[in-house]
Amino acid sequence: MAWIVQSLNEEWATVASSPAARRALMRWTSRNPASATAHSVDDFVDTRTRPRWGDQALRVLAAEAPDDEIAARTLLQALLGGLVRLATQVAHDDPDAVGEVVSMAWNRIRTYPSQRCGPVAGNVLLDVRKELLRTRVDGLATPNDEAVSRGSVDPAQTPEEVVVEKAVIEELFAARDRGLVSGAALATIFRTRVGGESLVEVAADMDMSADAMWRRRTRAERRLRLLPLAS
Repeated sequence: MAWIVQSLNEEWATVASSPAARRALMRWTSRNPASATAHSVDDFVDTRTRPRWGDQALRVLAAEAPDDEIAARTLLQALLGGLVRLATQVAHDDPDAVGEVVSMAWNRIRTYPSQRCGPVAGNVLLDVRKELLRTRVDGLATPNDEAVSRGSVDPAQTPEEVVVEKAVIEELFAARDRGLVSGAALATIFRTRVGGESLVEVAADMDMSADAMWRRRTRAERRLRLLPLAS
């Protein structure tokens, strides 16, 4: 277990029993009837026996989190197991991955949009996965290709699918090194095809129009079809 996980669990034991946590619980239950059945902040962390209520409870925490540190810390604790699994699956041999993922999740929790639809846990984990992938894709122009290939692994993939994808990724890096595609084009492919970001999002981030981004990706993918594993 990463030291940060042990530290967070030890910290949580203190937070959960604190007067601040009891006051926070009273605030949440007074403003949100969906959480009125909770007896302690620990009820928000382990919701496996009540998954439907759990979804509502996490939404309550997400709504409170931008202005309530106890709510943010409770939501982080609720997501900690999923964050550790994400770090292990995406960057299993990076000793700093868990700390990086926890930091990303904390920032996302404190800025969670109140109007966002969908399950809170899934949204935060997806956002963190995208950001983790982006940090590795941003290094495509550097020798740190191994980190990029680790960051592209989908937690839902089977071991066989991971092996195939890693082989494809190696071919993509080789294509870049041979000058078939640029680092920027390859980053576009990773972020849209692997990371799940839309062309509009990536285009805005790279200060390009969506149409120009689409043409860049289309040209690069046309060249990549020459590769045995990219066809």
